[in-house]
Amino acid sequence: MPNSAALSIAARMELRPNDIVFIQKHPITTWGRALDQFLSSLVNAGLDAANG
Repeated sequence: MPNSAALSIAARMELRPNDIVFIQKHPITTWGRALDQFLSSLVNAGLDAANG
């Protein structure tokens, strides 16, 4: 969790063209992506079984 000093500095930063901003993913993102892939695999397998 960011501290108040970091938030204060971030609020005053100016972005310029071609700046690169790194946003770190949260662990829940990894779970969400894995779940997405798993569920889409199940749906695709079900559609394949229904069509074949």
